Amino acid sequence: MSFENDRFVKSMDFSDYCFEVVRLASLNKTPKEIEEILGLEHYSIHKKFHAYLMMGYQQYFETHEWNANLTEERRALIWRVFGRLYKVIGKKNEQVFAS
Repeated sequence: MSFENDRFVKSMDFSDYCFEVVRLASLNKTPKEIEEILGLEHYSIHKKFHAYLMMGYQQYFETHEWNANLTEERRALIWRVFGRLYKVIGKKNEQVFAS
């Protein structure tokens, strides 16, 4: 299965690339590393496979204790930032729904 107007995909079909992008991202490979392994042009992964890249990273973060090496101070800082972002996003959403 090839897809029209695609100069980035070479020998595998679209579903093969999607699977490989998810698999490599779940191993915490960078987009540049994935492009080099699959033989894709630079930045093509962001154009064609971004959703699959994010799915792979989500799998990685769900299955690894990525925050095990963080200090308590760093965790507290992260949660403060999340709280501030939530307040800003919440206010903007209230403004959108109010108008």
